[in-house]
Amino acid sequence: MGCKRFVYVAKHGCGFVTWHSSVKNYPYTILNSPNSTDIVASFVASAKKYGVGYGFYYSTVWNTYAGVCNSVVQPGSKYTQAEYDAMVLQHLSELWGDFGPLAEVWFDGGYNQNMAAALRNLFTTLQPHVVGFQADKLMPSPVRWVGTESGFAPYPCWSTSDYGTYGAGSPDSNTWFPAETDFTLQNSDQWFYNQMAGVHSASDLLNMYETSVGHNTALIINFSPFANGSISRVQITAAETLGNYIRSCYNNPIIQTSDKGNLVITLNPSQPITFDRIVVQEDQTFGQLVRKFSLAVKFSNGTTRNIVEGSSIGNKFIEVLKAELQQVASVTLNITSINTNQPGGPFIKNIAVFSCGRLAEKADNDWKSYISNL
Repeated sequence: MGCKRFVYVAKHGCGFVTWHSSVKNYPYTILNSPNSTDIVASFVASAKKYGVGYGFYYSTVWNTYAGVCNSVVQPGSKYTQAEYDAMVLQHLSELWGDFGPLAEVWFDGGYNQNMAAALRNLFTTLQPHVVGFQADKLMPSPVRWVGTESGFAPYPCWSTSDYGTYGAGSPDSNTWFPAETDFTLQNSDQWFYNQMAGVHSASDLLNMYETSVGHNTALIINFSPFANGSISRVQITAAETLGNYIRSCYNNPIIQTSDKGNLVITLNPSQPITFDRIVVQEDQTFGQLVRKFSLAVKFSNGTTRNIVEGSSIGNKFIEVLKAELQQVASVTLNITSINTNQPGGPFIKNIAVFSCGRLAEKADNDWKSYISNL
């Protein structure tokens, strides 16, 4: 698929621990299962072998085995609140301290505010450079939930948002808190393997990519393993289909350029072109500066047309046109409003056009053929 990092669910809400933990008073671990392989260690070794970033999901707020709901130890639990909180910190100390630099950690559902100081210390001492999903107020590089698990990000979606708020963010916030869009390959929001669910079609996956990454968010995709830990070929094929499309389309611009400081940027091909997708990217080193923009084309017969009006660009803006444009002599990005509180901008690190409609159609047809032959 071309992913750059993988996040392994080291402990979900059930409470089962999948590494060789040394926490003495917590027996619900892989050490006490028929196959006592340290799965976290195996995962890390595989990630290093293939040169990808790695990290862990650990639910601090839910633990069925320990009788914990929304961070609170329930009556009848095996543990007191203090014992559970200490155990969480021990588990995280092992996960964050024993496996090297992590790329991303997940706090699904957040964290117990009473543990904030201790968690902040763990981040500072063990993983000062990691990205933390929903770890706002705990560390310097948090990312926020986009507000849905559908695979689609709202537009506009901003790189700034006040801590404690999720969804589309706000251009008026001074807090750098970019969004991540999460969804599962299976249909109907099924995160655990469900034989009856099936997986999203190629056209769904392509659309999800272009309206999540293309709306200024990172994208994280869930694989749902069988009970034996392996991944179904159908899920892997779906992921390969998406990756192949992204590479075949977005690695092959028809024409592209970059520009610094100008409000009008024009692509001038040497001869008329045909395209159906546009990508614009800001260099956000000094923040997300563009507040309003439009894209216009000039045809070889001299006529012009505005084709896009938008606000947020950020890391990546993708516009998929309803129909391809032919005989285009130039494409112009007009930036009509910027954040004037930031110096020197705007910084457009990439504006490019692509012709990918036929590639998308082929991916969808190939997928349908694959499914019909199962």
